[in-house]
Amino acid sequence: MKMKRPLAFLFLFLFLTGLTGVSMVLAQGGDDTPRVTASCSGGPTIDGVTLDECITRSFSVGGITKSVTVWYTKQVSTVQRTQDGTLYNLTHYINSDAEAQQVAAWAEEAWKRYYADSGHHPYDNGCGNNINLRMEDGIGWSGIAYWASSGSCWIGIDSPTIRGGGGQWTVYHEMQHYLQYSYDSGCYGYFKPHYPDDSEFVEGYADLGADTVSASLDATGYSNNGYDPATSMYKKSYGNRFNKYFIEQLGTKGTPSDPWHHIDAMYDHYSECDAQNTLYVLDTLIPSLSGGKWTKEEFFLNFFAANWAKDWADPATQPELVYWDDDGSPYQAVPLTQDVNMASGSRNWAASTPDKWAAHYYQVRPKTGCDYVQVDVDGDPGAKLGINLMAADTGAPSVLRSAWIGEDFVRTFAGAGVHNRIVAVVNSFDHNYSYNVTFTCVSPTIDIQEPLQTKFAMVGDPASPIAFLARFRVTSGGAPVRGLVESSFTFDAGGDAATIVPGSLQEVGQEYWATLLPPTKAAGTTFVDFKACVASSCDTETNALLYVDPGNTNTALVFDASGSMGIEDIIGEGRRVDNAKKAGDVIADLLRNGDRILVTDFSALNNPPGCGLPGGTGNCTLDIQTRLARTDVTTGTTMTVHLAISNIITRAWTPIGAALTDAKDKLLAPPTNSNPNYIYLLSDGEENVLPLYADVRTELINSGVVINTIGFGPDAPGALLAQIAADTGGVYRPVPTTIGGTPRQSVQARRAQLDALGVPARMAERLAIPLLPGQLALADVYDDYDTQAQDAARVFHAVYTATTSLTWETTSAYVDKTASVLRFVVAGKQPDDNSAVPCGYYREVEVLPPPSPNQRDWIPISPP
Repeated sequence: MKMKRPLAFLFLFLFLTGLTGVSMVLAQGGDDTPRVTASCSGGPTIDGVTLDECITRSFSVGGITKSVTVWYTKQVSTVQRTQDGTLYNLTHYINSDAEAQQVAAWAEEAWKRYYADSGHHPYDNGCGNNINLRMEDGIGWSGIAYWASSGSCWIGIDSPTIRGGGGQWTVYHEMQHYLQYSYDSGCYGYFKPHYPDDSEFVEGYADLGADTVSASLDATGYSNNGYDPATSMYKKSYGNRFNKYFIEQLGTKGTPSDPWHHIDAMYDHYSECDAQNTLYVLDTLIPSLSGGKWTKEEFFLNFFAANWAKDWADPATQPELVYWDDDGSPYQAVPLTQDVNMASGSRNWAASTPDKWAAHYYQVRPKTGCDYVQVDVDGDPGAKLGINLMAADTGAPSVLRSAWIGEDFVRTFAGAGVHNRIVAVVNSFDHNYSYNVTFTCVSPTIDIQEPLQTKFAMVGDPASPIAFLARFRVTSGGAPVRGLVESSFTFDAGGDAATIVPGSLQEVGQEYWATLLPPTKAAGTTFVDFKACVASSCDTETNALLYVDPGNTNTALVFDASGSMGIEDIIGEGRRVDNAKKAGDVIADLLRNGDRILVTDFSALNNPPGCGLPGGTGNCTLDIQTRLARTDVTTGTTMTVHLAISNIITRAWTPIGAALTDAKDKLLAPPTNSNPNYIYLLSDGEENVLPLYADVRTELINSGVVINTIGFGPDAPGALLAQIAADTGGVYRPVPTTIGGTPRQSVQARRAQLDALGVPARMAERLAIPLLPGQLALADVYDDYDTQAQDAARVFHAVYTATTSLTWETTSAYVDKTASVLRFVVAGKQPDDNSAVPCGYYREVEVLPPPSPNQRDWIPISPP
């Protein structure tokens, strides 16, 4: 649309002078052969050419009779006009009455569609429920929606375009402008004086509206649409792809097969513009339309990601990365800033964001030899960048995505053989910044989280072993490696291969969880070592598997379904509840005939409003749901458990105490059996509804039910969850989700949280230390409690996590001479030294009793 006031002024002057000598054709809606009924008066004269004929088409919209009048001439002529120093030859005529009738029919179609979707009529204030369209030769435009005012409702349509058989899209587009003008409580008054500065919405939305009227035009309207990410979205105009993304993600009306699919979001924008007297309302509109799911910045972060990932993302699980109405042919691929092959080494680019609300795309194609690719974006200090790191398999389409808003971000992806394209997308928001992007072919490191020497797995009889849970982290430079598949790993149990149960491997937060089947062993086998490898990196846990039948168990999977579990701490890496459900699926795969299983989830209604702690009383209406009643496990039960887990959805507040007592009561309800009872609590540990855990702690401990806890969230906030596990003899499993995969909370802050929860001082002291590899922190707590239980005193505790190979670390402590027994407890990830010639990492612990200073007097205690 071009707003040219001189043309509008000339037209109004001629209209008001009441030129006559024209004829009129009157058509009713749906009448394809209108007839001449009276002469027309008041037709405009343009460049001395009078539009001497008109057709009026009447129709009913919303119970009101509306009409459009098309003014035209069939008198063939060529006239001249000088504009901006250029002489133009103009032809204002059309060929036939039928062409005018077609224009009127298109205008009717647009009017009805726009009213159905918006509840607004196009602007016809003071115009007798009529809008005029005049056929004229436009200079540089195919249509023009003249600024409307009461009594003046005129649209210009390019007559040469109509003579050539086109104009349908143009009529729809200009009618959408008149729909925009109808939002005149504040919006029209805002964008009229600012045009064309607001073209990203004014023109972009007019195209979007035009795309909703006709199925045939919808199929071609945005076909092969392009988008230049290097210029700001706020500098766009016609065909603005962001607007299409905006409505598809935030609208609700229709289905993708409807031309008007989700167009209601555009009209919500008009309404918000009317309310705030500005088009620039996305900062409040996006959170409102998304139900708080996205901020404006997060929405743009998704938009820039979708423009790269759209052809390979999964619509079911990654709807924010797809365009649902991709029209006749897919949108153009986004232009790449860099696109290189990579087989080894690293590539680095230093750059700055190209514009506000704009992005650069850096893509590498991993080749043989670059099996793992670390992607690192490092921005200016204090920068607020949008960073999307993604990997795609374009053959069997899939996309992995991790995203962050901040100064820097790093992730590592499986490369050659798994993903054939890896990209770093860096975008700006309100400010521009400089940054570095680095891709490096790396060798990852694997770190076993479970089973451990201090928490071994019982894997059944050596002749017929049973599956066990394995958890491990794969990192590069501390950053998690994403996108690994089952074939990426090998496992060993005492020198023989252990195998993954097909389909059980899951990325849970920044860990991998899998169900493994150990090999058969000779009769009498007890403890064996467990080894996990990825690429050339291996990690071994000594005596981590015990070949003994653990017996059957009664298990309750208790899922936190509160609102906070719906948070996605790292965009693209799953909400907390999604990771909890993945973990639950792996645990379900370990069920055996003779077990019992129960699945519940818990929340509490916001009733009365604001009832949750700390602002409310904590007396919220409980919402604890049994997804699967206590069931005896038989063949096929596992699939039933998976289905029950899949039905869990997040809701409101968090009643951990009530949920645990509910699960305990259901596990222990008659008829009972002799199986031990376990609860797996999968939560972020943020309780806020009575009764709190502290209120039911004694009841739970006295019940004898063991509660294992799995914590999800930034740094896996686990003070409460660790306490619950320690109180009941269970195991706390933290699943952190941070930008680098490492704890960020200070010891002081963590201790303050523990103190606030009422955790005993000695336990708080131990838990407040930073998270340690191999669950050393939890093992430390157990050892501390065991010491107290024996009425003993703990003399010293030392943790070494970064010791150089073949280097001694020493700690000195004073022991009172009245002590009759001195006990040493050693826990670690490295195997004992069992070779005369040290090779690689191993552990040897020795004690030097006083008063000797001689090396020969050191006494080995590990190994003994």
